[in-house]
Amino acid sequence: MNSEDFTSQPEFQQIVKEAESLKGKIFSDVLDEQGFQYVDLVQEGGGVLGIALVGYTSVLEAAGIRFFHLAGTSAGAINTLVLAGIDSMDKEKSGLVLEKLAQQDLFEFV
Repeated sequence: MNSEDFTSQPEFQQIVKEAESLKGKIFSDVLDEQGFQYVDLVQEGGGVLGIALVGYTSVLEAAGIRFFHLAGTSAGAINTLVLAGIDSMDKEKSGLVLEKLAQQDLFEFV
C-alpha cells in the first residue's frame, strides 16, 4: 500500500482542489514571505482518528496553512510528534506522514 492509494481517490482530489481555492483567504495574522499562514494546531486522541488527522492536516496544508505550535493527546500526540519532527515549518509534511503510515503494518502495534 502507498499514499497514492488514498490521494488518487476522486473525493480526496476534490477536497484538495477546494482547499487550494482558499489560499487567498486570511486565517491568521502570521504570514511568511511565501504567503503561508501559520496557526497553532491541537489534535485530539481517539485511536483510528489519528489516521484521519493526517488527512485533516493535509487539507490545511493544501490551503496554504502551516503549523506554528503543535500539541495533541493520544493519537493526536503521535501525529503532532511526527509533524514536528519533519523538515522546517514552511514545508508540507502530511504527504510524507501519509506515505510512512501507508507503508506501516499497523498490526505490529496490536
